[in-house]
Amino acid sequence: MSKKVSLVLNGLRLLFSVITLFTVSYSISPFANIKSFLDALTPDNNLEAFTLTLYQDSLPYIIGIGVFSLLIFILLTLFSKKSHEAIWLFSKYIASFPHRLKIDTKRFWASARKYINQDRDWVVVLILMLLATLLRIDFLDKPMTHDEAYTYITFVLGGFETVISDYHLPNNHILYSIFVYISVHLLGNAPWVLRLPALLAGLLLIPGSYLATRQYFNRETALLTSGIITLSPVFILYSTSARGYPQLALLSILLWFFAILLLKHKNIFIWILFIITAATGFYTIPVMVYPYTATMAWLFLSWLFNRYSDEYEKKEFFLLLFFSGVLVVFLFGILYLPVFIKTGIEPVFHSAPTKYNHEPTLGLFRESLLTRTRKTWEEWHQGMPALAWITLTSLLVSFLPRHLRKKKYINYFLVSILIIFTITFMQQIVGWKRIWFFFSPVYFSFAAAGFIYLLKNILKIKQSLLLALIAFLLFLSTINAGLWMHDPGQEMRELRGEPAAIEYAIDHLSTIIEPHTAIVTSADETPAMQYYAYTYGIPLSQTHPADNKFKILYVVLTSHDATIEDTLRSGTKDRADVNASELIYHDGDLKIYQVPIVVFYEE
Repeated sequence: MSKKVSLVLNGLRLLFSVITLFTVSYSISPFANIKSFLDALTPDNNLEAFTLTLYQDSLPYIIGIGVFSLLIFILLTLFSKKSHEAIWLFSKYIASFPHRLKIDTKRFWASARKYINQDRDWVVVLILMLLATLLRIDFLDKPMTHDEAYTYITFVLGGFETVISDYHLPNNHILYSIFVYISVHLLGNAPWVLRLPALLAGLLLIPGSYLATRQYFNRETALLTSGIITLSPVFILYSTSARGYPQLALLSILLWFFAILLLKHKNIFIWILFIITAATGFYTIPVMVYPYTATMAWLFLSWLFNRYSDEYEKKEFFLLLFFSGVLVVFLFGILYLPVFIKTGIEPVFHSAPTKYNHEPTLGLFRESLLTRTRKTWEEWHQGMPALAWITLTSLLVSFLPRHLRKKKYINYFLVSILIIFTITFMQQIVGWKRIWFFFSPVYFSFAAAGFIYLLKNILKIKQSLLLALIAFLLFLSTINAGLWMHDPGQEMRELRGEPAAIEYAIDHLSTIIEPHTAIVTSADETPAMQYYAYTYGIPLSQTHPADNKFKILYVVLTSHDATIEDTLRSGTKDRADVNASELIYHDGDLKIYQVPIVVFYEE
């Protein structure tokens, strides 16, 4: 065995030395030389996918791989004995892996069955999921918004290959888009069909949060957290919007849940679930870097301060944590390989929000951080402002040393906040408030824990009365959610003008539109207009009036302050005779003007 381990160690040294030499050669060689070499490897002597842009975008990452490989080579050489021991331990795991996986899988499901049967809370969770469905179902057919429609028109309609490879804008939450692609091919393209994957993720977030909170805190906190997620307007909002954010929140909370289990039990099957959850989170939105890094840091600190099960050896837990990270990075590369080939590497790591939100100075960054944090906090308490300060106070109570001393775990909330702030500070970027939705279940779970602590330890409320009080609070929250949903002043989504105006306009235009006419609306509303145009049988080509076959534009205005001049974009504004426009439809704020095109391009 010693000879075999030495052979593997030498092989690894050779492998990382070759990778280092390759990356050095790639970094210092001109593009033309690398292009010629790669072309020679293809049957037609032309590798079209390898472009100068791809070469330039990939260069920083190739250099990074080279530095990493060189570092590993040096460590394997300087710490030969420890490397030998690590490889031997890893080989033991590989040899026993199939048998251990079989046993650990049985142990996991046996524990799950026992856990479900211990107090029948699953009945309460199912009732909450049913209630959540009833609260959300009315919003599934609400008018389509910009990002929802853009995802469908640009990516889903482009076909499966486009879904998995086109990342020119971060609207494409790839795993969510895959679910939408499957959904529309089975059920059609109605708004509720596009939102169905988000609804399912939002519903599963209820039991997911219950499991994580129950493992970290207690039963009462888990039930209260599940109720908050069921009834809070912010969760209703996100689980009825065809975006990947509720899916990311679900995967983030499950990642925390599996991390807790890993600290309690040595189980290969749970490690696999942990790795798969992280990889699918990244495949949904690269924003997964925040919860994943936070969770890995929490596990590392738990290892550092011996807050893990005695079933592990010290070195064993660290190696499992390290190799799980390597596998997640590997899966990330595999999943995004079609994107890297077609769109490039840069859009994945530096998406549009990253560019737009970059703050050039520390002062602007600090101001942006405070402003967006406040707006995010306000959104999380949308429709229930009276509870905002209660949850914040309860959150602070959950940090009390006396309370935390009863827990074996390091404070997950504080670690997460520290990691998220560190990454944000390093990037000098504060994401839009929807970016941080993944963290809202963790926030409410800690707030619920502080609230339960006040009731149990300060007010000394007994168990049976405490459960009754939780049920009463959830009953009041149900009434509040119902009132909020039917409040004419509430804005379910951030829309410009009358929410249903675009669909009304397209419905009207579908009866009069001709091949030489085209439709124009504001840039913000164009994706929704295109979605409804496609739904009502209007060719998408007639929503892009850029060539000479169109003689008349139908300009759709949906708000009282909108004008034809502001709505027409470059390429149409200078060709249309605005003075000859004619109002052909008017209903409230919705106006449709017929505007002739008088200037034609030379063909």
